[in-house]
Amino acid sequence: MVQEAEAPIERYLDVLDENGMAGGVLVQPRTRGHDNSYLLQSIARVPARFRGIAAVSPTISGDELGRLRSAGIAGVRLDLVGREPPDFTAAPWPQHFAALTRAGLHLQIHAEGPRWLQILKPLIASGVRLVVDHFGLPSEGMASRCPGFQNLAAASRSADIWFKLSAPYRLTPLTAAWACTDVLLTIPGVSRLVWGSDWAWPRPNLVPRYADTIDWLGEWVPQAAAREQILGANARTLFGFNKPAGVAAPPWKRL
Repeated sequence: MVQEAEAPIERYLDVLDENGMAGGVLVQPRTRGHDNSYLLQSIARVPARFRGIAAVSPTISGDELGRLRSAGIAGVRLDLVGREPPDFTAAPWPQHFAALTRAGLHLQIHAEGPRWLQILKPLIASGVRLVVDHFGLPSEGMASRCPGFQNLAAASRSADIWFKLSAPYRLTPLTAAWACTDVLLTIPGVSRLVWGSDWAWPRPNLVPRYADTIDWLGEWVPQAAAREQILGANARTLFGFNKPAGVAAPPWKRL
């Protein structure tokens, strides 16, 4: 997450360069609502290196979604943490999900583990590509045994569901990320996994260095080829990055 006051885009570019990253995905923070102007301005600074996840109203027009796609937006975010979800079977949600699919955008969901038991079925029925944020935030102390997480993993056998491996400090205990990754490497498999640093972190005292977040990936995914796929081909597929001509120090080479 990049916030204007805390983490200017210039600093993020430095962070990417310092860590050998070809590009990054900027996620609209909850605090900015549906005003994606700073997000779009940031992408426009270096469009080859950035893609974005916007926050939009479900009544947004298909034309506007197309314009966002052309401006480097790869998906839209729906933050349900601490909120009662809407009825996804009632208007305007089915129309919104269909419009996202037509525009080539995915739906990134930020929701707690138990919430998935309530929302997963209508989301799958909509046909929209789903990206599960932060391992699906399994219930405290349950890790991969969380029923919501287990439903997500099982559904990903046949549904178009991707998982973001990021922010273990959002889970309790921290080791939950390791257990969840073990499951996800089997179901749905490495081809549906992407990685995120969660920079700039909501709890910076727990992440002293950006490089630490890359090292976590090395612990979650010991196989070098799998890490390279997550950081490379999978990110290009999901977010629409072009293959870089070359990166000075690809992070997976040092893991």
